[in-house]
Amino acid sequence: MYCSDLHEGDPQISAENEDFSIYQLKLRKPLIIDEKDNDGDLIKITKFELPFIPGKMEIQDVGYQIWRASFFLSEYLLDHPQILTGKTVIELGAGSALPSMIAIQFCAEVTATDLDHVLKITRKSIELNKNALKSTIKVSECNWDDPNLNSRFDVCIAADVCYSHHSTMKLFRLLQRLIRSGTQRILISLE
Repeated sequence: MYCSDLHEGDPQISAENEDFSIYQLKLRKPLIIDEKDNDGDLIKITKFELPFIPGKMEIQDVGYQIWRASFFLSEYLLDHPQILTGKTVIELGAGSALPSMIAIQFCAEVTATDLDHVLKITRKSIELNKNALKSTIKVSECNWDDPNLNSRFDVCIAADVCYSHHSTMKLFRLLQRLIRSGTQRILISLE
């Protein structure tokens, strides 16, 4: 499996854990957080644990899987933290929320969104990695037909969120709405 240069070595996939398998993503270089642990040492992140459900999925359940585009987007965010500094960020179609977990290291606030039934993966991923997060990530349902977004976001990120003409058109309408409300930058990574 090719996962971009974000990881090093072969990914480790654990045995079934509850309803999920866990993908252990080892970072090629540690991410140093500008905060200190209980001993006064800088916090160094070397891996993320990403829950997923293996196997073939129906189109409405693809958010349960991990897609290479999320690795590519996360790597881009790691290499360009200045675009996130002090910003509010929304991730559309977050799934396991790796880009959100990278973004929260640099920005003021992150909201990870997905369909309600997929958010169990999002919440599980954030819970598994809570010690690697600089601050709390908000989790919110976002149906692209009726997004119910009450906040303004500076940056919108999304990885592999276009699956059909119908969903892509919904995404474009939502992006137009975000731009009208003040979103200044949109980063989308596709496989």
